[in-house]
Amino acid sequence: MLFISQLRRESFLYSESNLVSSLNGRLIINGIEKTFPEIKVQVPQPIEFYKNGTTSGGTVQMAVGDEHYALTIQGPFGELHLERKGA
Repeated sequence: MLFISQLRRESFLYSESNLVSSLNGRLIINGIEKTFPEIKVQVPQPIEFYKNGTTSGGTVQMAVGDEHYALTIQGPFGELHLERKGA
C-alpha cells in the first residue's frame, strides 16, 4: 500500500505519469520491474497515475505465501482499500 501511495504522490509532485501493470507475478512500473521478495502480483488491467495526481483506478492482486489480498485503487483520487481474499 505504501509503495502505491508513494507512486501516486510522486506522479503529482514531479508531474510524471506512471503506468502500473504486471508480468509473471511481478509488478511493472513504466515497463520496469519492481521486485517485492516473496510477493506475487497481478494487475488485471493497467492502472495509470496521471501527472495531476489522479488515477484511472483499478486493482492490484497480491499473494503472500498462502494469503491473498486485493488492493483497490479508487479513481479519480486514488483512495486505497486493502481486502484479504483468503488463503
